[in-house]
Amino acid sequence: MFFTYEELFNRALGQPPLSNADLASVMPVYIGLSAIFAIILGIFFRGVNLAWGIWSAIAGLLLGGKFAHFLGEMALPKMLGFVMSTLFIGGFIWFFMRVTRRAPRFRWAGLTGAWILMVGGLVVNLGATANPLSKEALIWDGVIAIMSLLGSALVLYLYREIKPVRFAMSGALSGLALLGLAIGYDSPETPATATSSNPPVVLIVIDTLRGDHLGVTGHPGNLTPNIDSIAEQGYIYTNAQSASSWTLPATASLFTGRTPSSHGAGVNHGTGNTNRGLTGQVETLASSLSDAGYSTGAFVTNAWLKRLFGLDEGFSTYDDSLGLGHEPLLLQPLDHLGLSIMQDRYYTKATHQVDKALGWLEFQGDSGWMLTVHLMDAHGPYNPPEIYIQGEESDYEDPIERLYDAEIRYLDNELGRLFEAIPQDAWIFITSDHGEELTEHTGAYPDQPIPEGTRHGHTLYQEVVNVPLIVRPPTGVESNRISRVVRSFDVAPTIARIGNAELTVEDESFVLSELFGETPTISPALSEALRYGDERKAVRVEDDKLISDGENLELYELSLDPGETINQSNELVDKRDQLSELLVWDQEAAATEETVLDEATQEQLRQLGYLE
Repeated sequence: MFFTYEELFNRALGQPPLSNADLASVMPVYIGLSAIFAIILGIFFRGVNLAWGIWSAIAGLLLGGKFAHFLGEMALPKMLGFVMSTLFIGGFIWFFMRVTRRAPRFRWAGLTGAWILMVGGLVVNLGATANPLSKEALIWDGVIAIMSLLGSALVLYLYREIKPVRFAMSGALSGLALLGLAIGYDSPETPATATSSNPPVVLIVIDTLRGDHLGVTGHPGNLTPNIDSIAEQGYIYTNAQSASSWTLPATASLFTGRTPSSHGAGVNHGTGNTNRGLTGQVETLASSLSDAGYSTGAFVTNAWLKRLFGLDEGFSTYDDSLGLGHEPLLLQPLDHLGLSIMQDRYYTKATHQVDKALGWLEFQGDSGWMLTVHLMDAHGPYNPPEIYIQGEESDYEDPIERLYDAEIRYLDNELGRLFEAIPQDAWIFITSDHGEELTEHTGAYPDQPIPEGTRHGHTLYQEVVNVPLIVRPPTGVESNRISRVVRSFDVAPTIARIGNAELTVEDESFVLSELFGETPTISPALSEALRYGDERKAVRVEDDKLISDGENLELYELSLDPGETINQSNELVDKRDQLSELLVWDQEAAATEETVLDEATQEQLRQLGYLE
């Protein structure tokens, strides 16, 4: 009953629904926990007292998860949260039972109202709305309070005719029936069709994929045969630099062709990041293509890419669902207790992402569309299918790399299905938002507030800002390796040119001229907007790279020191000063308001390692 009405509230609030398979996977958790509580409490209680006991156990668990979250944010023991909730709920039950000890009908009525308040209130305030004090949340809270009072009044009125077990079963079956009707009325959205006759484009963004972990960039082990086959028909940019070392600002740059300081998403003002998203002030590639008659679809699966952050601007289809459409209430407190269920729920696996993309392609014609596919599998937490794991942990300096490579093998295999379905006259772009640190600069800034185990978002070294960039023109060409330094977000003006669209990038990115047989524009590659610690910016010109926090400087000659281990800032003073002049520190970001994160999004980001 709890689960079905929770799902009905989520649908009413416009939350992405759970699939039938997810419903079947999650429901046993709810049934199992209720059964465990009933068996244990049934030793001591009967009737309405047992029903209240089950309610209090579940309410205490949910409230304990909330308290544990707050305590964890303050670096206090999370388990105290469950102790606090037990005392709070226990005190409430003791008081209520004393007040109603001679009025059992009020106990049944109160139980009905309490269930409605708990389920509806938590769905609204912890799941669906970004801010419990928002107008939408407060209106829904009022509606739920009225529903709770009406439910309690109905039980009081019908008390003499009510058989508690039958009443509960009727409620559960009614919930299942209503949920079944809601599922039956679900109809998939028909994607928009194009009016442009310009070439189709596919942009594939592989989250956390390093530039040196492809077969075509020299990595052994046959990790990426399908990506390699596309690269052999096009252009391989071996020195593509990302605009940032974490997802939100880097992807916003890919979608706009601008640096983080310019578009404003994920910018870092000093120490500690803000949760700013894109605003309507900055034009996106999808918007420019839509204006040019393109049909635009995106399938993304990282909590930082939710519509909440404005990255859906211009897309006629924007699927940002994670492993589950939304977070079922009972799973979050179990995570705090160390009982992680359905590890893949924080992002959608490559298999399903490719399936969605293939479904969208079926509605598209021969021209005038852009498909964006984002794959999250190379990002932790790593849970690759067993068949893709090779070697032993001892074969790797960092054991995590074994699982990282396995995830890359897996997603490459799934991409093979997508490549087969993409028409030959389509442009294909393959890149990443950022890379991953694998022991190279662990503890580089020990005085900074960087969470333990952080592997990106805290530095601007090559392992996290050098990303793959592969472009296959229609029908393919003889493979070309391009060694000049480019920005990965140069793909935005390039795709805009393919689509004959007007995209304003303010000379921050440039068309990849080789693709059109033209002389390239040489320009510095800037990276910035850290997630953790003091803000740093980096600039790379050819093989010279400078990293600065505004005071301290690190200068590396990548041709002689690709691992960035020898700081030359005191030896190559002229070069250091020239590069320093290319960094801008007083630029105002376009975004002005911080995005409020709902509880479910915070938990998803915490599981991905972005929040403590």
